[in-house]
Amino acid sequence: MKPIKALILFICLGHFALAQVPGTLSYQGILLQSDGITPLTDGAHSIVFSFYTVSSGGSALFGRTISVTTSRGLYTCIIGGGTAPNAPFNSTEMNQIGSQQVYIGIKVDAGVELFASRSANYNCLYVPGAKCL
Repeated sequence: MKPIKALILFICLGHFALAQVPGTLSYQGILLQSDGITPLTDGAHSIVFSFYTVSSGGSALFGRTISVTTSRGLYTCIIGGGTAPNAPFNSTEMNQIGSQQVYIGIKVDAGVELFASRSANYNCLYVPGAKCL
């Protein structure tokens, strides 16, 4: 009986050891009109998230395009939580995010990139339960 329990325990622990950290980031925001007060019209909007290592200028390391639905301008999404063009982050991208300060540029409905959002930085480390600071 003990060898069976040991085998079951080994199989269970082996399953956890092979589990991968999801290549995603949870992101929430509010989309406002150019006056900075009025929420964007409720409905579907396309957002391009671009990841940079510098706070202004430079080339994006990579990006993801996501369709979000807003309610009073509010939205929530999972960056990297689908298929192309919002595929999960690959190991190279996860290492880039986890090993350096990353700035996120946001472009809504094919407009100009919002550079103000790039003033915030996101220090992320890909470990189970990690949160952006």
